[in-house]
Amino acid sequence: MKQNRSGTYSLSVFDNEIDPTLQQRVTDFLLDSEYCVNFYDPSHSLWSPRTDTWTTPRTHPSQPRLPLAWDELSLEHRAPIIYELWLAINSVLGNQYIIEGVPEGMGYMTGISPLSSLTKHDGTPGKPNSAWRVYGSGNERELRTHTKSIHRDSPFLDRDDYFDLVYFANAEWHPQFYGETLFHGDINDTGDYTGRFEKDQIRQFPIGEVENTVAIKPGRFMIFDARYMHQLKPAAYYAPNILGVVFRLQLKPAG
Repeated sequence: MKQNRSGTYSLSVFDNEIDPTLQQRVTDFLLDSEYCVNFYDPSHSLWSPRTDTWTTPRTHPSQPRLPLAWDELSLEHRAPIIYELWLAINSVLGNQYIIEGVPEGMGYMTGISPLSSLTKHDGTPGKPNSAWRVYGSGNERELRTHTKSIHRDSPFLDRDDYFDLVYFANAEWHPQFYGETLFHGDINDTGDYTGRFEKDQIRQFPIGEVENTVAIKPGRFMIFDARYMHQLKPAAYYAPNILGVVFRLQLKPAG
């Protein structure tokens, strides 16, 4: 079931499209994987969601990441279960997309990352296989995390073919667990801009009011224009940690 949400950029939400058996296999894969945590800590710690433990002491909040692939072939080889999920999702989307979107840099993952350099903000290309386009995304509960800063995943405002797809992998979720994704418009009527308070992404894009909210729901996925500014709210302290898979996509050229 598809819902199109109106807003500054395109946003669609899909429910009841993924087979429940595949949903559970994806959830188990993510729960039994080991995530890298080092957005703020000086030396990275590895987080295991099944036991909610990390290998070295944590002193700062962050967002755990599980790097999986940089294109479709590497996804098939490195994470077959997530590749199966991708095929199912792309079939629902009419096979219109390829895993060639704006990559996510995770340069702190020394020894396991193909990252050598990112595409620069002015469009200067980086080296081949320069970063991750498919990754598991964890978000810990309140008191161990914080609201993800408002940001765009694509700084290329003249490109309308880059998209983000987020699959929500928690097997159980309730409204009182929170963890919503909030989407902001671009109209510069608030006086706010990226980088003013949070320093995660200092690009000084104007931040408008919240105009869309997408809640977590088991098996749900959403796809949105990668220019759409957004943030992720943490889950309640009594909720499970948030688990999902992010795909950085490009719309196939017409014809």
